[in-house]
Formats: sequence, structure tokens, C-alpha cells
Amino acid sequence: QVLQALRGPERIAIVHLRGHQKGLTPLVRGNNLADQEAKQAALRTHSKETIKKTRGDGIDYEIDTVKTDTHCYVLSFTVQEKEKLLQMGIEEKEKGHWKLPYGREILPKSLALR
Repeated sequence: QVLQALRGPERIAIVHLRGHQKGLTPLVRGNNLADQEAKQAALRTHSKETIKKTRGDGIDYEIDTVKTDTHCYVLSFTVQEKEKLLQMGIEEKEKGHWKLPYGREILPKSLALR
């Protein structure tokens, strides 16, 4: 199973942290939260759909929805957000996914404020 999992993604990061640490320090709480989220992410299945919409005020949206068995995240950049990203020299690497030159993905304001 491990070999099959390694063949799937283009990039993989392995981080070793002691899971289920005791204590209430921000570091311990962050490590426990990361451990819990990693375990949940490993069990999720994904499907993707793109929807085009226009709001009443004339702002056009392209919405990518990523559905999992436990969550639904909507990646929707407004036309203004896309223009700002292009002005900053940031390119759309995959449809709906904007990444900084060093690889970090940019979230739309609507998702980042959750």
C-alpha cells in the first residue's frame, strides 16, 4: 500500500512529529491538530467540478469545488482577485490553482476568511 501511495502524488513531504503529546502549550496543541488532520486527510476521497457563475453586481466567478467525504471546499477567485494576482506576476499553475514561485498555493479571500 505504501508503494502504491508513493506512486500517486507528484510531491510528498514526510514530517515526523510525536503524535498525541500531552500538554496545553501552543506547540503541543498545534502538533496534535496537525496529526489529527493528517489522519483525516489520508481517509478522504476527492472529486472536482468547475462551475461558472455571475453575481447580481456583475462580478464573474469561476468556481472549483473539491468535494471530499467529510468537507467541501470552494476555490472561487473573483475576476478582480485574478487580475490582482496577474499584476503581481503570479501565474495560474493548474485550473483554479494559483501558486507562488516557491510552490505555496494562494487561497481566495472567501476561503481564507473561514
